Amino acid sequence: MTHLSELIERIRRFSADCDPSFASAVDRVADVEAFPLTEPTGVGAPESILKTLAELQTQPESARAVLEAIQSRRQQLRWYPGPTTAPRHLVDRMAAAELVGPDGERHSDRDRLGVFVIEPDTDFPAHRHSASEFYAVVAGTATWDLDDEQLTLGPGGVIEIPSRAWHAIHTERDPMLCCCLWRGNVEFDDYEFRAIE
Repeated sequence: MTHLSELIERIRRFSADCDPSFASAVDRVADVEAFPLTEPTGVGAPESILKTLAELQTQPESARAVLEAIQSRRQQLRWYPGPTTAPRHLVDRMAAAELVGPDGERHSDRDRLGVFVIEPDTDFPAHRHSASEFYAVVAGTATWDLDDEQLTLGPGGVIEIPSRAWHAIHTERDPMLCCCLWRGNVEFDDYEFRAIE
């Protein structure tokens, strides 16, 4: 679990460089009790995406430190594919590792803190859930659609998604790695995708 403690500490420093609201939320979940989970997920680290991300220029320095910590600990993290409710062709284009949460290496019933990677040229369609959510970009670039607005973020950029708000994510030529933090009802039972018309 030492690998996890150091990674969470680096995420905490990164969040302080990004956004006060995100930093406050990370501080609240970073100190939860350790809850060792030994069962593997059966999903390997997204090696090719992490390799490409490591070659990108990343600032602030705290973002580079998070990327390096993930890269060096990639085999110890518990990776999951994209949501099973996502269109099948997208599930293999993304991966997440939950650090704190119901399925994390540290247990919390009210938060999920983790890292999320998505391949280049990927459209993750409009979806919503009860939990409010922060995304903080560590490396790469992505564009979020939030209701009727679009916001493109690079390293250090943060977006907060309110509970039940429709949002979508698009990458172009680069993959994207971000920290994600869910708060509130963090169950996946109401995770839904907007019907394509």
